[in-house]
Amino acid sequence: MVVGIDDDPAVRDALSLLLESWGFDTIVAESEQDAVSQLSENNKAPDLVIADYRLQRGDKGSHAIDAIRQRWGAGIPGLLLTGETDPQGMKEAAESGFQVVNKPILPEKLKARVAEQMRESRSGAGSRPGQRKKEQRQTAPPDS
Repeated sequence: MVVGIDDDPAVRDALSLLLESWGFDTIVAESEQDAVSQLSENNKAPDLVIADYRLQRGDKGSHAIDAIRQRWGAGIPGLLLTGETDPQGMKEAAESGFQVVNKPILPEKLKARVAEQMRESRSGAGSRPGQRKKEQRQTAPPDS
């Protein structure tokens, strides 16, 4: 199961359609609280969390991923999507420890990133509690 968190309904819908077309069960949510609530209802840990870096009310996707990992397992991989252009914001996103993908991203590129994250998770390359692998700190240039 893949969880997508974004405060933009159009992005949530598009992400859900893409992930489902690739064969994934999905939960899409507008916030950390919404995602945690839906996961609790399904009583199933996610295999991957994809979150927008900046959510409503100043919330950050990296915090949402961390909250889900605290509850369902520290080895759950996370992927941050961002349209951030401010250098400080881009630096903060990169320093979160999660792989950062700049928007817009082509579906094929996103599919490759999702597959990569799932492989790492299944191979045991996921992070231990409180740690994130340095190689996960990569940022990617915008895909067009």
